[in-house]
Amino acid sequence: AGGVGHLAVQIAHHLGAEVIATAAEGDLEFVRGLGADRALDYRATDIRAEVHDVDAALVPFAGTTRVDSMYTVRQGGTVVTLLGTEPDGPEIRIAAERGLYYSTTQVYCDQAAMRSIAEMARSGALRARIGRTLPLAICPYRSFEVP
Repeated sequence: AGGVGHLAVQIAHHLGAEVIATAAEGDLEFVRGLGADRALDYRATDIRAEVHDVDAALVPFAGTTRVDSMYTVRQGGTVVTLLGTEPDGPEIRIAAERGLYYSTTQVYCDQAAMRSIAEMARSGALRARIGRTLPLAICPYRSFEVP
């Protein structure tokens, strides 16, 4: 239900994937409404016991959540994390032991993908949850003039 996750649920659903999402209890209906086939409260659910043999996992968190998610993916499956991994972190060992493709997501320019995402937004298939808006004036990295 976070910034990346709620968009990932919608994109995966749009592409025809069966989506299992984790969220806080108060956001379970929200992620179901975005297209999650199953929504699990990550605070109250043992993910390793509930989810098995998925093809891929997108894991925005480090620590226990990431490690637990790695055990839900089938051998040869994919785990993508949004945060870097320590060279001696358990994720590297677990990925090797379980035969997983493990990667930290990389941002790169892909016009075709961006056009697809823009079309999803234009058609209403992709909705962004905006928690709050901030004035541009507070941006410390402004290096341009606003007309």
